[in-house]
Amino acid sequence: TVDVCNSQVHLLLTILPEYIEGYHKFEEWVENDFYQKFADAMKVKLTAENRTEIKQKYFTFIYGEHWKPYVFGSAAYKVMFKEFPAIVKFVNNLKNKHALKVGLDHGYKLPACLMQKEESNIIINGVCKELDRQSIFFSQIYDSIMCLEEDIPQVMKVMLAAFKHQGLNVNLKTE
Repeated sequence: TVDVCNSQVHLLLTILPEYIEGYHKFEEWVENDFYQKFADAMKVKLTAENRTEIKQKYFTFIYGEHWKPYVFGSAAYKVMFKEFPAIVKFVNNLKNKHALKVGLDHGYKLPACLMQKEESNIIINGVCKELDRQSIFFSQIYDSIMCLEEDIPQVMKVMLAAFKHQGLNVNLKTE
């Protein structure tokens, strides 16, 4: 299996306008071990044991209901607001606009939907179409591609190219 490392933070870049204040700093964090920088900013030592917990804190910020204390009162939200105030405002505005259309209980879901749409576009329209064109046997699971071991180098090349085409410099891992 070939998997994209830290795909969720990369995907936020796909819905942010490049001109937004903090975009390039966020991009630098994303391309240089985002979760390490995020943990450092929260004054927490990132370890293999707490990496999932640190990631979950970021997910609470990006996918949570930003008007509720469990989100806006969290250390993750405070770090993101301190480091990237314009990005936090942009994400919150997306959630607010969507809430006006679908109701408060579901408005917070728009960033996740937009990022999922971008991920699908990259993986299905980019990676899967190209692998199919090359007659490589594979199965797609979200942002991962299962393939024969001998095809891993070519699958990695195709995945890197598809993400690069969308302006994303991702790292891949194999399992």
